[in-house]
Amino acid sequence: MSSAARTEPRRRPQKLVRRLTRAYVGLFAGLLVLLSALIFTVAFSHLTETHAKNLEGTAMLIADHLADEYNEGLDLSRKDLLSDLNTDYDLNLVIKDASGKTVNYLRNYYFDENQLKDANEKIRLKLSNGMLLMYAQYSINLFDSYPATLLLVLNLQTELDFMTLIAVLLLCADAAGIVAAAFLGARVTRRMLSPVEEMISAAAEIDSANLKTRLKIPERDDELRSLALTVNSMLDRVESAFTQQSRFAADASHELRTPLSVMQGYIDLMIRWGGTDPEVRAEAISALDQQIRYMNRLVSNLLLLERLESGQKEIVRESFDVPALFKELTAEQAIVDTAHVYQLNCPDSCGLFADRSMVRQLLRILLDNAMKYTPKGGIITLSCSEAPAKVTLSVSDTGIGMNPLDRAHAFERFYRADTARSRSTGGMGLGLSIARSIAKANGGSIAAKAAAEGPGTAIEAVFPKTAPN
Repeated sequence: MSSAARTEPRRRPQKLVRRLTRAYVGLFAGLLVLLSALIFTVAFSHLTETHAKNLEGTAMLIADHLADEYNEGLDLSRKDLLSDLNTDYDLNLVIKDASGKTVNYLRNYYFDENQLKDANEKIRLKLSNGMLLMYAQYSINLFDSYPATLLLVLNLQTELDFMTLIAVLLLCADAAGIVAAAFLGARVTRRMLSPVEEMISAAAEIDSANLKTRLKIPERDDELRSLALTVNSMLDRVESAFTQQSRFAADASHELRTPLSVMQGYIDLMIRWGGTDPEVRAEAISALDQQIRYMNRLVSNLLLLERLESGQKEIVRESFDVPALFKELTAEQAIVDTAHVYQLNCPDSCGLFADRSMVRQLLRILLDNAMKYTPKGGIITLSCSEAPAKVTLSVSDTGIGMNPLDRAHAFERFYRADTARSRSTGGMGLGLSIARSIAKANGGSIAAKAAAEGPGTAIEAVFPKTAPN
């Protein structure tokens, strides 16, 4: 970690707290205002509908009474007629003839009749001079005279004041609720995000020097716990990869240092004696050639490993017959190795879906490894077995074998069970690592086991039998 990164102050997750608080408060405020508006609308509608039904009933009763009074000979213009019919001080009554002229009226409060020209049998609302008026006009059925109409105007000022008070109370309650939601939302959000802040603090302290540090796991089984477990799992993989990379760098440096030291020694020898002594010169050139070849193989194997593990090497899968591949390999081994006995243990037909050339290389590595560690006259066996979903290829020998610890580390890069003996056989500790990478690249796995009989070793590679769906 750079010094600039270390000295940079850690930023607290306040922006996320504010964003979440704003989101919560905005949602709560919207729901609260919507609920208040719904309550106000329902209350106002219920209030007006109740008054409308009462006004309609009152209109029918008064109109029928006026018709009865007129048919009995009573004059509709008599002043005390309407006052006897109306005891509601918020209700005004006006009787008009066919021409629209006012015949009689009872006004408990002032209103402008010109604003009510649209009056008919439909009950209407109008805000006039600060007053909320409910009005309607109904016909009076007169049998022997001109038709007349009754205009009713109800003052809803008291109801309007009450609804205004309700609206103010709802708005105050909304404002108080929003303020409380903002305060409590910020506290709750900050408390909920405190594990995230702890994770940030812990993660900020992790570098290559203390990869063993892990995040604290929250007690609650929620998404934050899953996040902490996931991050810790990732840190485990990073630590493992970093450790493996460090070990690989150290092992590669050690492997390269030996041939470079040999080369430097022979170059110094040539500088001192090579110019006058042909034997020294020939020996030095031969040694340099041998070390350069070794380094070329080492670099080639490292590049192959890198391509396999990074997925850069193209995999060409195909169906092929394993016994036929075994026969090719044993025929080649019979030419280059006459000191061992090679056997086949497989059915007549055993199909496999994988990259044939890579599987061939894997088996070649296992055969070479078995040949190096099996005494002369020993037996090396190639086996193949099928299961419903997998095919197992095995190379076993009757050699010196490996103890459980060596088998557990056999596929690590540059690992040697017997360093001196491995170096004498020309091994560099990469063969089994390449074999493992080939198996993984083809969707399989590989493992080392003790031989069924004797001290030898059996290495099994398991592959899926057919193409993955």
